[in-house]
Amino acid sequence: MICSSPTACRRVCAAGFTLLLLAPAAARADDNWRVVVEPFVMSAPALPGVVLGGMAEGQRQVSNTLHLTLAFGGGGATDANETWVISQTHWFVLAGAGVAGTLGKARLSADAQAGGLFIAELDRRQQFDRLTLAGASDRERTGGAGGALVRIELAVELELLDRWSLRLSGGPQGTWITVNDTRRWQAGLFSGVGVVHAF
Repeated sequence: MICSSPTACRRVCAAGFTLLLLAPAAARADDNWRVVVEPFVMSAPALPGVVLGGMAEGQRQVSNTLHLTLAFGGGGATDANETWVISQTHWFVLAGAGVAGTLGKARLSADAQAGGLFIAELDRRQQFDRLTLAGASDRERTGGAGGALVRIELAVELELLDRWSLRLSGGPQGTWITVNDTRRWQAGLFSGVGVVHAF
């Protein structure tokens, strides 16, 4: 699954499509808005492996080359050891600015973005159902962490239809969160493939 649960997936997709529907109403005739909806993969900041999820991003053009961005998304990551099965749900909001230009029929852009990241964790013991039937205690535990997320987003867009484009994005990212009562910096990467609609 792309997200950690069907409910999380539905929320991310619904938020993205809501942004698609509301952007035209918010824009004046002379405004230039772009909305991106894409699945993504990024380095997990608190577990080995990656976070799989979905993201919606709005862009407001302020000049021929400069634009402002606002992005939000969520996803899930899992891990396991001999004792626990660990499930994490990640939510983030990012704001930033970027520049864009064209190369032939392609649109190239680079954005600097920063914002907040929240991680909700659910840990369940291995053989959880058997332990539940046996009435064992300490079968489940929950936790959460918050911190900062920064990234450089590089993207290439190719127009498919009038005002609709395919976008490939990716770049480096960094997180600054508390893990096991220790504040730490974690560098990583992210990438996504999505669709863009220009208004």
